[in-house]
Amino acid sequence: MPEDKEKDLPQIGYQFHYPEIGHADDKFRLDIYLSSELTELHFDVLRATFLIRSPRNTVTNLKVLHPWKFEENARVCPGPVIMEDRIGKKEEAFSFGGQLKIDLKGSTTTCSLVSTAPILHLTGGTKIDELFVEEVEILLAQERAKIADSKSDYDMFCLIDPLNLYIACLDGLKKKIQGFKHGDEHYHDLLGYVETQEHRLEAAGLLKETPKTFEDFVNG
Repeated sequence: MPEDKEKDLPQIGYQFHYPEIGHADDKFRLDIYLSSELTELHFDVLRATFLIRSPRNTVTNLKVLHPWKFEENARVCPGPVIMEDRIGKKEEAFSFGGQLKIDLKGSTTTCSLVSTAPILHLTGGTKIDELFVEEVEILLAQERAKIADSKSDYDMFCLIDPLNLYIACLDGLKKKIQGFKHGDEHYHDLLGYVETQEHRLEAAGLLKETPKTFEDFVNG
């Protein structure tokens, strides 16, 4: 392979970026690199799928392939981010929403998802991470069901700041688990996980007020 072409290849298939300690205003970011060239050095991403808010205010899947020649920006809704390679292998993340920017340069299409809330890498993650996301999806589904008759509000979670939604999910799960009369070991560990995330937010100065509940969001 010519040296100049080799330099143009992405060094990695995707990368998670986390705010530095003491920089509370920094954002979380997930960069995904879609390339027309196989590196066979890492997870070569063929397509990336995001849950986005459409121009018609509905929620739809956006599948990005290289080369990308369509919209360059999108509002990402809370939900999974799926990355697939050419042999069908998948890597999965979960976001609480954010802004997606798609940039085509040379042999690479770069998808950058920026969020105020953590973007969780689920593939190869812990059982607690998986259980946390499962419970978050249940909470979101339950609240969406309550307002299913209002089409304009169906994608309300796409409009909420991801950090506020993340905080509300932590609060909602904490109350749910504390309400169990006989919680099993997994839910005991999940409660510890939730409380740890709240302490981290508080230490970073991001949890200064009483957390909003889902009811607060629905009722404005």
